[in-house]
Amino acid sequence: MQDYDLLLTSETMTRIDAAAQEEFGISGLVLMENAGRALWEAFPDLRTAPAVFCAGPGNNGGDALVAARWAYLAGIQFSVITSRRELNESAAVQWRILERLGVERIVWTEAPRRCREVLAGAAIVVEGIAGTGISGPLREEPASLVSEINTLTAPVVAVDVPSGARDGYRSGEPLVTATVTVVTGYRKRCLYTAAVRPAAGEIRQVDPGFPPDLIRRYSGLPRVIEGTPVPVGKLPPLSPDGYKGTRGRLGVIGGAPGTAGAVTLAALGGLYGGAGMARICNGAMSGGVATVTSDPALSADPAIMVDPDSSEHRRNLINWSDVVVVGPGWTGAGDADLLEVLREAAHRSTPVVLDAAALRLLGQGGGGDAREFLRERARPGDGASAIILTPHPGELAFLAGETAQEVSSEPWRIMEELSRELHACVVLKGAVTIVHDPERGVVVIDGRCPALGTAGSGDVLAGLIGTWAVRIGSAGEAARIAATLHLNAGRTLADCRGWFTATDLAAAIGREEMRAREAR
Repeated sequence: MQDYDLLLTSETMTRIDAAAQEEFGISGLVLMENAGRALWEAFPDLRTAPAVFCAGPGNNGGDALVAARWAYLAGIQFSVITSRRELNESAAVQWRILERLGVERIVWTEAPRRCREVLAGAAIVVEGIAGTGISGPLREEPASLVSEINTLTAPVVAVDVPSGARDGYRSGEPLVTATVTVVTGYRKRCLYTAAVRPAAGEIRQVDPGFPPDLIRRYSGLPRVIEGTPVPVGKLPPLSPDGYKGTRGRLGVIGGAPGTAGAVTLAALGGLYGGAGMARICNGAMSGGVATVTSDPALSADPAIMVDPDSSEHRRNLINWSDVVVVGPGWTGAGDADLLEVLREAAHRSTPVVLDAAALRLLGQGGGGDAREFLRERARPGDGASAIILTPHPGELAFLAGETAQEVSSEPWRIMEELSRELHACVVLKGAVTIVHDPERGVVVIDGRCPALGTAGSGDVLAGLIGTWAVRIGSAGEAARIAATLHLNAGRTLADCRGWFTATDLAAAIGREEMRAREAR
């Protein structure tokens, strides 16, 4: 298997497919044969009988028909359903071979009742009704077949993408809910949006035989990481002479009555991520007097240094820190508070991770002084230090002035625009984490772990990203490594213990890095 972890739009995939045929002389039928046979060989469960192969009129349907032929050659009982009678030239070639072998097909638009009966008796369904080349929602006939498939209890294998998925897919449009999606060649970008990812199920990958020279042309495209293994090649070596002052000093500004635990969790995320020291400004201003809230930091780890949240203490903390995380639990802050912190950090050239309440301040109408400061500071050549934004989907929508549906369908465009506006690395947190680094491009960290959806998990990640921004010196790489460690720690805990808390997660992160180093 070649390096097929690139993420492609439908348009780019069409160009690659055309180049393979026109420049290298690899016919579409050869690519289709390779894809269909690889699908068959990569998925032993297709040997389950009776199988049903549902094919549309295009190339995805042709791939499914090739796999059906290999089922025939293996002596597997199966049926073929096509969404309509007419097929494109390549898919028609594949059907004619099956027809000469004596295989019967049932056409959905002509015999829907019989199709339903066959589907109801299926042990497994392979569907290639539509690919990413569709220009809009599925039309009525294929959409009704998709709806029927979604009523089944049998596992469903989608060819390349669940039918209905496309660039710009909107939640609520017809979409197959697959158990497994077998990607042919490059991974399709739409699979990793919040609108489509739940329907894709487990994502596997097969190689249809694109030439290596063709692949190398697209090395700058976004990439996807499955979450394991940790990218240990990017981890700097641990110095045997290191001490707390050389391992990084993490500062955290936030906390307020009722949310004091957020800054503590961010500090723990940083400490377990390798920081030598952590210090927090935690509290609230009352009548111009700084007060510390009821403080969980000392009970969580007495090594965490705690100051009340005041202008003076913030300045001192930024001056002390190698990186500052701003926003966890910072519910009492205003735009002027954030602006003060950003100015001081810029003056000190201190990297800043903006999370939670800090993001909400940046998003208030888009015209606050803090946001304007970042816009001005983002001008090329000013030597501005790193800014890392860590929104969840709702926060990204608020930051960008977009709807939640747009974020779930087109996060790529929204993140790019926000990253360009604020010259920031944007980390979109979710079941799939997307890192948009203006210097190094886009990386997607897949490997969904529902147990990570626990209060404080994002605070731990913010502190971990901050620590890695110091350890590795690159905002994008820091976010990628931190998100991968965070995910893997969550998966390990879930496998061993089931549900867990954010405090458990922070402690597990340190073990995850050591495990990755030992495996190298």
